[in-house]
Amino acid sequence: MNLNEIRTFVTVARVGSIQGAARQLHMTQSAVSRLVQRLELDLGATLFDRQTKPLILTHDGRVALEHGQRVLHATEAFSEALSPAAAPSGVLRIGAAHVLAELVAERPLDLLRSTFPDLTLQISIDWAGALIERLHSGALDAAVISLLTEGKPRSELPARRLGKEQVRIMGAANLSPARWRSLRAMNEIGWVIQPEGCGYRTALTQALEREGAGPPKVIVEAFSKDLQLSVVARGAGFGLLPVSQLNAVAGKRKIKTFHVPDFQPAVSTWFIRRLQLGRLSRPLDDIEQALSLVIAK
Repeated sequence: MNLNEIRTFVTVARVGSIQGAARQLHMTQSAVSRLVQRLELDLGATLFDRQTKPLILTHDGRVALEHGQRVLHATEAFSEALSPAAAPSGVLRIGAAHVLAELVAERPLDLLRSTFPDLTLQISIDWAGALIERLHSGALDAAVISLLTEGKPRSELPARRLGKEQVRIMGAANLSPARWRSLRAMNEIGWVIQPEGCGYRTALTQALEREGAGPPKVIVEAFSKDLQLSVVARGAGFGLLPVSQLNAVAGKRKIKTFHVPDFQPAVSTWFIRRLQLGRLSRPLDDIEQALSLVIAK
């Protein structure tokens, strides 16, 4: 059986005659009759009592009509869902570097909820390398990552740099800048940083080693930015944040930036997406644009 047979049968059942169905379907009466007979042959069942006018469905015909209507509705829904004009729906899977997770979960999430209500944003947080691997495997549709290197991400997938900004050292507002002008001195108090794998932590470790100050003295190791800010504001350690994020919280927290001439890392933020995303390209364009507005150039 095929959809044409089912559609023809359902039309005949709805209008009650071969002649009426032929007019609606712009077919000859003989063509309509052949399609209905072919469906009956495929099913091994008689669908109409042909001794009556209008045609009356047999018991098997009533069962077939119920299922046939569901098949046609499902077919229409399938076609509409894949129409170029259809609104995106389902799940949009985006990966985010730990330090960027909150940015992705704020404005882009609100944007999707208002513009694409049938689309669910699923955010996965991981290190840049792992996110790129998941993009290649098809487990993610897009990812927002940070790189301390000047080059592009190691991926053949489409990638756009959203911005480049300095990473600043943050400390409690009541600490004297004159006292804390070197990484060696700051290392005496210690650091509130992310776990191993963080690019900022790697850059800090390398800078301390160049000064002969040894590895970072880690006071708190945590992914949570709120936890890091809370500890730093109490003067228990120094932390690291990109300029855009630090500027956004400096007025709300009792923290300030500290300038160390020999430690001025810069981070680039990249938006990477898989190929052949179809209707998901529209919401991804909006998310990319929203992120580019909040990330420092």
